[in-house]
Amino acid sequence: MKKLKMKAIILQDYMNEVNFFFLLFKKIFRLKISTIIDYHDLIARWAYYNSKNKLKRLLEPLHVAINEVINPRLAGKIIAVTNFLKDFIFHRSKINRGLVIPEVFKSPYQIEVNYDKNELRRKLGLNPHSVILIWAGFLAGFAVDDILFLITAISLSRNKNKILLLLLAWGASKDTIITINNFAKEVGVNIKYLGYIDNRKLLYWEYLMASDIGVFIRPRTLFSHALTGRKVQDYIGVGLPVIVPCLAGQLEIIKQNGLCYKPEDVLDLAKKIDEILNLDLISMGMKSRKIANSILNYVKNLILSEDFKDFLIN
Repeated sequence: MKKLKMKAIILQDYMNEVNFFFLLFKKIFRLKISTIIDYHDLIARWAYYNSKNKLKRLLEPLHVAINEVINPRLAGKIIAVTNFLKDFIFHRSKINRGLVIPEVFKSPYQIEVNYDKNELRRKLGLNPHSVILIWAGFLAGFAVDDILFLITAISLSRNKNKILLLLLAWGASKDTIITINNFAKEVGVNIKYLGYIDNRKLLYWEYLMASDIGVFIRPRTLFSHALTGRKVQDYIGVGLPVIVPCLAGQLEIIKQNGLCYKPEDVLDLAKKIDEILNLDLISMGMKSRKIANSILNYVKNLILSEDFKDFLIN
């Protein structure tokens, strides 16, 4: 029986320090294994964003350097979810071997092309006459400010009385939920906090499909440019038009289908909410699904290609 020989290993970017020690070990002992770092974010910058901890602020430059310069140099190759992220790591680390493999739409359920949105709303107890915006994600840290920002923008919209904001969120403390609900009530915005629903359950996808527009919020930071927003793929995959910040990673994914607002500009977001409601949401939703399918087909073809196999092992 032949011994299995490992020819390549893909390291996850969030294991920053572990990756560093593994890559250092590999270099010292001259192990002949092809190593690739899979970047989904600028994780070190994200982890330290707005930290008030003095020790963390002191360590931030070192961890950023390990993540963006040292580790990719030691590995020699990267995979990134956006062209912006690939080019940024190339520039920082001076390497030149990498591929872009974007996030793909992954639902365990078959999403029908012409599903009945009103029937879903009746099933879920949602007003069939509301314009439903949905935000999905981890609701802690700076994401709390993102939601307060979104609620403020809706309160400034000319259509605020028609809008229902669904928060399909997890990670929020009881105090955070109370703060958000109280703020929404104070500014006259109708919200429904759904809490955590596992995306392996049909209910998660039903809430997405029952909505009119998917919204993604991020602060104006370097790490925000790098990522696509995994939930954006869920939005477009079920056929929702989207509103995203005008940041490189998001713009790569939506491909001019949907609207972008100036990050941290609440008036511009309010304007874009009103603007999108005057557009053909059904047509935009159909185009969203085509974009999600084209991304999936691109990734499938890339992974099955000889070029990808060569990239992995050589």
